[in-house]
Formats: sequence, structure tokens, C-alpha cells
Amino acid sequence: VAHGTATQSHTLIFNDPYGDKNIPGYPNYFGKNAKYDWPGYNNGYKNLNTVYWSVSTNYTKPETSDTLIDDLDFANGFYMNNKAPVTMNSWKDMNQGYNGHFWYSLTTLKPMDSCYATWTPNIPQTGYYEVSAYIAYSQAEAAKYKIYSLKGLDTLVINQKEIKDAWVSLGKYQFEKGNSGYVHLGDASSIVVEAIVFDAVKWSYVDSIETAIDEQDISNPKEFRLEQNY
Repeated sequence: VAHGTATQSHTLIFNDPYGDKNIPGYPNYFGKNAKYDWPGYNNGYKNLNTVYWSVSTNYTKPETSDTLIDDLDFANGFYMNNKAPVTMNSWKDMNQGYNGHFWYSLTTLKPMDSCYATWTPNIPQTGYYEVSAYIAYSQAEAAKYKIYSLKGLDTLVINQKEIKDAWVSLGKYQFEKGNSGYVHLGDASSIVVEAIVFDAVKWSYVDSIETAIDEQDISNPKEFRLEQNY
């Protein structure tokens, strides 16, 4: 069963139940993460036209999260732009990062993003949420995150290069219940040709908007009185 792509173009990663056909003595016990080349290409691995690769599988679908959107959650809030003039050749990926996978592309000096992604959560209740992005490692020194919340757009520039396998906070914002808010990250940057990473983004509930307003009111007088002093 195919479950990923290798660093070489047109090479796929499989869990082959019969073993790894690249190793003598097939079938064998080394089928996990076996690499095979797509028909018509040769990166030094056995070609798919010589491998039984359409093997059915049964599994329990993992429970999806409403407020943690990973970079492979295409049916659960993650969107990756590959519309013309962008193609999938503009995107690369690695089997590292949160849940063992992240996407990356190279930054450009263009005013508009070409390669970009959005993370859209399903917020369970209106309130303040801390937004965090997971970064395994990166070269991008000026990743421009755009946070669309109840109050509108906020832009935050993060030096991804300083983060290693950790969550980084993008700040706390008000979000309305539902899926109207989201985070956007693209390849337009002030620094060119740096690998910018697209991995998981999560929303962590902090407080209700009403509670936050009440706390602010504690320090404000409830009544003003103006009197003549002359």
C-alpha cells in the first residue's frame, strides 16, 4: 500500500506485504517503507510495473480534530494550492514533522503568494484561542502567517529557521463558533529561495469573550462625575 513519496521525483514509498523487491530473496520481511519507481522512471529502485502494488487494506479511520489541522487533513480543513500556474512539482514533502509529514516550497520575491496553504478549524465555541504552528525545521527566516479571526486580519512574521521540532505561538485571537476563521501561509517573502515549511496548526481555547470583557471592566470606573472646580 502506497503511503508517501520519496525525496526523488516519481519514487513512491510502500508498505509491501510481501517484502522489499529491491532486496534479494523476495518475498522477505523488509516490506515496510519499501521504495519503488513509477512506471517509466528509474531512480535505482524496482519499477511498479514489476510489483503488485494495488493491495487492499482495512483500517480504523482515526478520529479527526476540529481545532488541530494537520497538513494531510485535506478533508478536515487543510487546503494546499496547486492551481495553475502552480503544479504539484512546485511542492515538496518530507516524512518528518508533526505526525511524520510536512510540505515545503521555496520562497519568492513576488508580491502575491503562488504556493500557499490554509488551515480552517471548526471552532466549537466563540472565544479567545491561542493559535500555534508546528515547525520541524526550516530555512525560512520571514514566514508570513496571516490570521483571519473575528476582528479581521492580523499578519505575523515568524523566523521558522529558529524553531526545531516545536510548536510556536502565533498569538491569541477572538474566533467565532464555526469555520469562518483560518490561517494562511504562502511563499511570498522578503527573502528569496528559502525552504518554507507547512505543517500542523492548532487552536487552543483560552477564555470566553464575555469573561475577558468582565475582567477588563474591573479596572474601569462604572460611573463618571464632572464637577466644577473653580
